[in-house]
Amino acid sequence: AFETVVTTDQGLQMLEAFHHLSKREAIKRAVEKKALDVYGIFNAELNNVFKEFNHDRKNPPIAPGFPKYAGAALWAKGLQKRLQFQMDLLNSTYYLKSCREHVDAQTQVYNSSSSMDEYIKKNYQDWTLTIDENYGAKLEKNLLVQVAGGYLDMNFDKDLVRLFQEVRYWEKLMFPI
Repeated sequence: AFETVVTTDQGLQMLEAFHHLSKREAIKRAVEKKALDVYGIFNAELNNVFKEFNHDRKNPPIAPGFPKYAGAALWAKGLQKRLQFQMDLLNSTYYLKSCREHVDAQTQVYNSSSSMDEYIKKNYQDWTLTIDENYGAKLEKNLLVQVAGGYLDMNFDKDLVRLFQEVRYWEKLMFPI
């Protein structure tokens, strides 16, 4: 039954089903062995997430329409949530918490999450350094100007638009503005 298991969630569902059936010693040993396989799947996912983080941290894959700094922070937060979801699944199983692999998994998730938190904070600090003191003056400009041919053109400053986008997402990430 375990041949089809490819995710931590699937593995835990199988383990739970067999854990309740494991009355004989041979079945208990088989379930314990499969628990190690589930931790192996979890560790592979953890390594994939951390490799992705380290590979893309200099140039994160930010979706179109997201600002540069807050978009990078949201990307890292998504990776962090991906790990935390897997760890929450492992924590929800009462019969696996006492093993050494569980403690190792918690330590690795904590270390990875801390690294991602530092990255997010660094992006916030980098963004705050880019804030120009002259934004107030930019708000005083006329929003519409007349161009050649008598047409009206929008005159809203593009830097202000970027600032508003950053502020919007940093607020969602609960950072002070």
